[in-house]
Amino acid sequence: MGLDSSRTQRETAKPSEDGHRSLRRDFPLEEAQKNYHTILEQQTARAEEELRRPALALFLSGLTAGLDVGFGPFAMAVNTTLFKGTLPDPVITLLNANLYSIGFVFVVLGYSALFTEQTASAVQPVLSRRASVGSLFRLWAIVLTANILGAALFSSFAAILGPALNVVEPRVLGEIAHRMVAKPWWVMLLSGVTAGWLMGLLAWLITAARDTTSQLICVWCCR
Repeated sequence: MGLDSSRTQRETAKPSEDGHRSLRRDFPLEEAQKNYHTILEQQTARAEEELRRPALALFLSGLTAGLDVGFGPFAMAVNTTLFKGTLPDPVITLLNANLYSIGFVFVVLGYSALFTEQTASAVQPVLSRRASVGSLFRLWAIVLTANILGAALFSSFAAILGPALNVVEPRVLGEIAHRMVAKPWWVMLLSGVTAGWLMGLLAWLITAARDTTSQLICVWCCR
């Protein structure tokens, strides 16, 4: 009786495993666009791998992401310093809006762990019961801590090296930081919620994209 029950369970589980394999398959020659089953399975499988990574690997990946993201504001500071008074302010603002995406391009192409991206994608394995809630909180805690530390390290590096190379004025760094925090608390809260939603959308679009060029366009549009 026990053997029959075990055999039945294996037979029942087999279609599910076959289904997962079929969802992972992608047909670039037959289909111009991935179907949503393929996108969801690919994104969930990648998130599941992230949840299973060792703590040190997660920390180093998160630290890298925190360092990478800093290149965007640093490029904004360099642009503002070099072209302030030469280009009209609206042009500088437009250039800065595009330069801000540089750090996220590095994160996406380097597959490093950014907390705002993990807030959406890492939940999918938990909802599908392929990972535990504890592993989700573990991922969030490690990645968020590493992101903050990486950003702090890059900020210290930029504040010292930028003025030393005469490419960034210290007051410009202060102005950029002030514009980001000199807002009411509810504006920053809603801005954070919107940014998190966009990062979740970005993670989906990057998975849906078939090539690097498409991924870069997705990053630029969402940031």
